[in-house]
Amino acid sequence: MNLNKFNQLVDLLQQTQFPAGSREGRLHVADAAALAELRAAVDDDHLGVVLPDEEIDDVVEGQTVTVELLEPRLGTVGVFATSFDEFLRSPTARIARPTAFYVVELGFSSEEKNNIPAIVGRYDAALSLISVLRDTATYVDEPTATLVYLDKERFDVPIKYRSADLDGLDIDRVAAIVASLQAQDSHREQKLAILGQALRDLTKSVAEPDRFSFAMRNLNELHTSLIEGYRLFAASFSYAKIRGELEAAKVEYAGKIHKAIADIQNQLLGLPVATVIVATQMKQTSAIDAQFWTNVAVLAGAWIFVLLLAMLLRNQFHTLSSLEQDIEKQRSDLETKYSSIAPQFKDVFRFLSRRLSAQRWSLWLVAVVSLFAIGLATFFFAMLSPPALELLKHVIAMARHMVGSS
Repeated sequence: MNLNKFNQLVDLLQQTQFPAGSREGRLHVADAAALAELRAAVDDDHLGVVLPDEEIDDVVEGQTVTVELLEPRLGTVGVFATSFDEFLRSPTARIARPTAFYVVELGFSSEEKNNIPAIVGRYDAALSLISVLRDTATYVDEPTATLVYLDKERFDVPIKYRSADLDGLDIDRVAAIVASLQAQDSHREQKLAILGQALRDLTKSVAEPDRFSFAMRNLNELHTSLIEGYRLFAASFSYAKIRGELEAAKVEYAGKIHKAIADIQNQLLGLPVATVIVATQMKQTSAIDAQFWTNVAVLAGAWIFVLLLAMLLRNQFHTLSSLEQDIEKQRSDLETKYSSIAPQFKDVFRFLSRRLSAQRWSLWLVAVVSLFAIGLATFFFAMLSPPALELLKHVIAMARHMVGSS
């Protein structure tokens, strides 16, 4: 596209007085420079400028002439329209901003960066919305500027709108919709699907040619549907994610709780073995002889085993308490962050609480059995080794004597 030719034609048209909606206007040829500019425009077939009432060679300085704007060659010059509605008749202009365009009614050129008319600003806002909606469609029929959705059946939304539709466009709502669909959004694809469905639901009862303009007038409803649809998606996504995390945590914590018994199962198997050893190795004796010291060694071994087992049980109780604190923290965090869905996960924490209680009861049972076993072993030793009582009395007497002497 030749921007020099475009700007040349724009300069000429801005000096011409056009009646509303007309492509014919009156130009006052003020001086030689203006005449040369008019002559160059008329002589250039690409610009589409003609003088319907006279020949260019007959025009002189100071004369006012009628100038008619035909259709310039778009590929060479740009888009020229008498009004914005005429500009919007082009399907390509309705879905993308032309590189160069001029609207006679507004006296506005696309090359201008300042004093942009309000309707052009609304047009640019509409294009940003259309850019997002294009991504919601299965494909876009460019020649007819139509959004095509293919699901169970084809659904078309022709992008047709007029300047009146742009006048009522809610720019803030457009900005909100566009902002919610930024490229870096990880859920952009889901949001686009929701927006596309919302557009179809909103316009399905509207005649096909009027669907897009109807959507433009009801952006509030379209945006609300997007927000509510995404909220439902996010809630579903969060629920599935949290459920998965809690189920994984449930399996992990259940394994750790079970491990409280598994870690000491070898020692637990030693309880019946120790009991058998005590029962078979202790013999009746009435003197402090070899059998007596054998009985002492067996009893001492049993007590050492029980003391070591007691230390292990104490560690396992601490482990269960630590796991209980972690589980309680997870439950508290869940209720704080996701209070609305937290009640649906009570079964997970109820299961873990039951497992903790069961393991604690198991450890207490082991402790009680161990105490009973060592008590029984001590009783057998006392019954089978009477000299032990005399030895114990002698030791106590010596200790009292030493205390008294000091």
